[in-house]
Formats: sequence, structure tokens, C-alpha cells
Amino acid sequence: MRRLVLMTLVTAVVLASAGLGAWLAWNHPLWPGVLFAGFVAWGLAVACWPRLWFFVVPAALPLLNFSPWSGWLVFEEFDILLLGVLAGGYGRLAVWACGRGVRAQLDGPSRHQEERLAPRDWALGSLALCLAASGLLALWRGVADAGGWSFGWFDGYTAALNSVRVFKSLAYALLLAPLIRGAMRRDAERSAQLLGSGVLAGLAVVSVAVLWERYAFPGLFDFTSRYRTTALFWEMHVGGAAIDAFLAMTLPFLVWALAVARRPAVWAALALLTVAAVYAVLTTFSRGVYLAVALPCAGLAAVWWLRQARSGSVGLLQSVLGQVRWKRVGSALLAGVLLMEVGSVLMGGTYMGERIGVADRDMDRRLAHWRHGLALLTTPADWFFGIGLGRLPAHYARQVVGGEFSGTVTWQQERCAGPPPSKLAPQCAARRYSSEPDPSPLARQGSVTGFARLQGPAKDASLAGWFGLARRVELTEAGGYRVSLDLRADTDTWIAVRVCERHLLFDGACQHGQFRTGATAGEWRRQSLTLVGVPPRRGAWFAPRLGVLSVSVLQAGASVDLANISLGAPRALESATVGDFSRGLSHWFPAAQVHFLPWHIDNLYLELLIERGLLGLLLAGLALAAALRRGIYAGGAGGQTSQLSDALAAGVAGGLLVGIWGSVMDVPRVAFLLFLLITCLIEWRRATDLR
Repeated sequence: MRRLVLMTLVTAVVLASAGLGAWLAWNHPLWPGVLFAGFVAWGLAVACWPRLWFFVVPAALPLLNFSPWSGWLVFEEFDILLLGVLAGGYGRLAVWACGRGVRAQLDGPSRHQEERLAPRDWALGSLALCLAASGLLALWRGVADAGGWSFGWFDGYTAALNSVRVFKSLAYALLLAPLIRGAMRRDAERSAQLLGSGVLAGLAVVSVAVLWERYAFPGLFDFTSRYRTTALFWEMHVGGAAIDAFLAMTLPFLVWALAVARRPAVWAALALLTVAAVYAVLTTFSRGVYLAVALPCAGLAAVWWLRQARSGSVGLLQSVLGQVRWKRVGSALLAGVLLMEVGSVLMGGTYMGERIGVADRDMDRRLAHWRHGLALLTTPADWFFGIGLGRLPAHYARQVVGGEFSGTVTWQQERCAGPPPSKLAPQCAARRYSSEPDPSPLARQGSVTGFARLQGPAKDASLAGWFGLARRVELTEAGGYRVSLDLRADTDTWIAVRVCERHLLFDGACQHGQFRTGATAGEWRRQSLTLVGVPPRRGAWFAPRLGVLSVSVLQAGASVDLANISLGAPRALESATVGDFSRGLSHWFPAAQVHFLPWHIDNLYLELLIERGLLGLLLAGLALAAALRRGIYAGGAGGQTSQLSDALAAGVAGGLLVGIWGSVMDVPRVAFLLFLLITCLIEWRRATDLR
């Protein structure tokens, strides 16, 4: 009976993961066929090589999000990768279990069948079930708070699907736990080393992206411009600490790799990665991430030194600094380079000095921000269970004075029948992919069914212009862009259009234009303008600048409907349509600047409390305590295995330190990495206990 239940559960996971992954891949806005084939191939690869994903997943984590091009906010390409792991891993498990069951009937009971779970296993299993139940409860409360279930491929942060976006990281980690446990029991050291190597590969991806970003935009050695690095973490289009948390969780693995490297070429490559990674940390200009990286790395050295002193034998520090001459010399050179790098960033420009000078004022603002967040908990149920996953942005913008969004965008669709499309058709049935009904009819030539509704701030006019609907465009050197668009407005308002050098949050050279539109009485109008200003530049061929076309509403309480946006290059005879919105917001991306308060609470622990309640915070604390305790005790024997265990624990500690002043759970990729490290720490100790 037990085997039948387990087989049913495993089969359900296989079918659900395979179906959901194939469905996401097939509905991808840009590359459905390629991703579908890739999903199938990846699932088969995981089934054939069950530990392969330990390297691939952390290595691909910084890459597999193309939101500025796909327009997806709730879903991302990283979801397809993880669903492939679940489909392939559980598929292999199902086949193996079936074969094992047949053999068991032929051969009689085996030693494995006679195993019984230890009390510790029961405790951890109960904790996992409680975490799953708490997450599902918070998910249900979030969906109910959003007005009930609704689905749209391009839903945003106030829709019911945002609860799913926040929940999925925990769900992936819990579903991967049995696969991690099996891999650790078969070969814990190999699995952990693959994980560590994958984390280093992901850190290398982020470091290279930072070097490109800095070279292409402010310049590698410009430490005065108010430009903060974001790398490939497009989730930071509304601010946040995604890159901070990633760097804090991955830098300890670099310390481990340098310590255990035995070949000069490998050590030299790791030393170069260290210089690039430290540069990435420094150019975030985040005072908190400096501590979140420095303290765990220093803690690693302290733990290793204490272990060496207690054992009285030649230990790690001696092997790093004194065992071989090349490593001793290389370590001294690396330390000198890192000191010069730190000094150059901190003292070679004025930006960090400015940030340190306003630290007291920033802290006052943050404390007020936290108080406003706590004020969202208004009932005993809110305090105990939370307001619901993903509901913080909507509640904060609605309930906190001065906490409103600087703008919003939704994709909508209208279908018309009866009168010709060039005339007003009152009987058009509106269909809106958001939580509110759309009463407006569609009446424009070409019978376009899709359009984007762009809104400015609700009340605060000072926030107008800090939010826009953006699209990547190819830059030209001459400038003089021409923009044409169809629009519909209910009130008189100003619209701003810009083409800028922009990676994500900060504009370089821009061409811009503004125009005023009156109320159009439900009719669509064509508007054209030529942009003026400094022409954006493409940059070097090896570090090209990204270009962004953005449209913003410059008046509080106003909104416009947009369709058929065209962009013409200088001296071009025709303009190319860059947005007809017939396929949703594909290629378009909402982006905020300067004002990020409503999207984040800037504290991991308040984030857990507000959205998951005291229950969720307590369960998360128990899981963290179990992971860190097991990480510390797992490192008692010394050697490379214990050093990697220490690095895992230090990575978790780095994520927790960033959580003091930054949100983590609202960035699915980064939250998943934290859950993955916690799960691997726990399962590693369980595997070592069985030896």
C-alpha cells in the first residue's frame, strides 16, 4: 500500500511537471518551438544523468530570465529549466521504483525495504510538510485577497498570479528535496562539488555581465556617477536587492574554491574571478552587501583557523599560504590587488562618499518604511497567517500615504462585432486580462484587438514620469528618431516618449519628446513626433549599449491606451512597428526609476511576517536553524568536504545578512537559490549520518 501511494505521488509529479513545463515552453512569447524542444531534451538529460542539474541549475540561474524581451513577469525561462529537472528526476525515480518493486517480488525483502525512518527524519519531514502547508495557505490567502483566481500571461504585481510568482521558489525547493536526498545518499561529495562548481559558474556569469554593464554605460573606472550595478537581474526593474543577495550567497564558494585549488592554472583563473566578483560587489554601492559578503567570508577563515588550532595539525590556512611557494606568492599578490580595488572604488570617486554621508537619513526612511509595512497587519489573522503571498505591493500602494505606485500597465483586449471597425461600436465585448472589468469599446481602423493601458501615479504628481512602458530597440548614431502611436485617453494629459541608452534603471544619453492629448471620447487617434536631444550611441562592438524606447504618463490620475507604436530611424523612409500588442506585452517591459517603495519592504524577516504571518516566519526560522546547525556540525571532520559544507553555511548566512535590509522572497530566482542551499545543507548532513 505504501509503495502504491508513493508511486502515485511520483507519477503525479512527473505528469504535472512535464505538462506544465511543456505548456510554458509552447506558450513562450518569443521562442516556443525552440524552448519546447529544449525542455524535452533537458528532461531526458536529467533522467540519464541525475546529478547533472546540480551544476546546470545554479550556473544558468543568472541567465534564464528574458523578461525585457518576453514581457513575462510571473513566469520565466528558469521555470522551464526547473520543471525539466522535476520531470526528468522523478521520471527516473518512477522507473527505478517500478523495477525495484519487480525485483523485490522475485528476490524477497531487501535491506533497503527494512529501513525505518529515524526520529530526526520524522522531524525534518514534518517540518517540510508544515512549510508546504503554510506556503499553500499563504498562497490561498493571496489569491483570495486579489479577488479570486484569474490568469493572464502578462499579469503584474497586483494580480492574483503574483501570489504564484512568490510561492513557486518554495514549491520547487520542496519538490527537489527527495531528488537532492537521493543524490546525496549515493555520493554526497560529488553532488556537493557539482553544486559548488555550478555556483561558481553562475558567479562568473554575473561578474562578466557586470564588467560589460560598467564598461558600456558609466565606464569601468567611473565611481562618481550615480550608477549602481544590476547585472542580469531584470527583476530589479522595480528596485530590490536581487544582485546583493546573489553575491552574498555565492562569494563564500569562491573562498572555498581558492582554498582547495591545487593547480596553478585553476588557482589563477579563480583569482581573476575573485577580482571581477569583488568589483561586482563594490559597484553595487550597497553598504549592506559589503558587510554581507565580508562577514561570512571572514567567518569561514575563522572557522578553518579554529579547526586547525584545535586539531594541532597542518590545516587549511597553512596549505593556502605556506605549503607551496606559488600559492603563497599568488595569495599575497591577490590580497594586494583586492586592497587596491577596494581603495579605488571607495576613494576614487565621490558616489560612495555621498551614500555614506546620507546613511542616517536613509536609516530614518527605512525605519518609517518598515513601520508602514507592519501597519498593513490589521487583524489577528493577518498577524498569524499573513496578508497573503505577493500582496504586499498592492496593500502598500493602497493603504500607505505616499506609498502609491509611480505607474502601472496592463494588457487588455477587446473584440468587436456588428458595425465597421472604423466607427464606434458600443456592443464591443471587453475582455481584460486583469482583476478589473474594462468598460471601454474598441473603435479603430485595422480591427486591432490588443492594446496596453498605461497609467501614471494615482495622486502624487511628483512621481509622474518615473514609470514607463519600455522596449529594447537598436540604437543608431545619428539620432532624430520619429515615433508614431495610436492612443485613446479619458482625460487631458501629457505623454513623454524617450529613446535612451539604458541597461535597466539608469538612463544615459537620450532623445526625448512630449505631447499633449485631450480626451478622445473613446476614439483612437494617431500621434507622431520627432525626438530631440543627445543621440544615443551604440558603444563598442564588444560591449554594446542597450537601447530602450519608453512611453510615460506625466500626469497623476491619468491613463492612456496605446496601440500600433512605430519607431523610425533617421532618414528612413518608413517606420517599423515595434508594438501592436496583438500578442500581449511581448517585447515590452514595465520599468520604474527612483521610486521603489511600494514593491518591496526591504527586509526579509518583515517580508515573511507580513505575507506569511508569524506561522510562516516561525517555520522559516526552524528550517534555517536546522540548516545552519547541520552545516556547522557537518564540518567537523576537516578536509575538502567539510570546507564545502562551511561554504554552504556561509552562503546561507550571507543571504540572511542581506535580508536585514533587503527583500529576498519577492525575487523567485534568488529566493530559490537560498532555499536550495538550505535544502542541500540539511540533506548533506542526513547523508553523512548514514555512513
